[in-house]
Amino acid sequence: EQSQTVQVNLGTLPAPVISANGPTAICPNSGVTLSAQNYVSSLPSGYTIVWRQNGNLISGANQPTYTATAAGTYTATVTSGNCTVTSNTITVTITNGPSVSVSPTAGNVCG
Repeated sequence: EQSQTVQVNLGTLPAPVISANGPTAICPNSGVTLSAQNYVSSLPSGYTIVWRQNGNLISGANQPTYTATAAGTYTATVTSGNCTVTSNTITVTITNGPSVSVSPTAGNVCG
């Protein structure tokens, strides 16, 4: 009976590190761009990236940047072959901003 030694080299798939290009508390009808920093300049051949909001796959979000326009917790997942790694999380919230109250004053408004 013979045996052979097989050497297996396991590469490391770097986890994406995501950050926001601005405040993550955004106004309604606006957004904040999230970036997988270590993949923004180029996504290596054979790698794929997808974004998730609250754990749910975002349809069509397969680039190293994604503009979040809704509240939620966002992650990016990179896959190469059978290896998959997921990023840190970023939470985006919707804020209504300050409220403004306008009241007329007594007197002639037109001057």
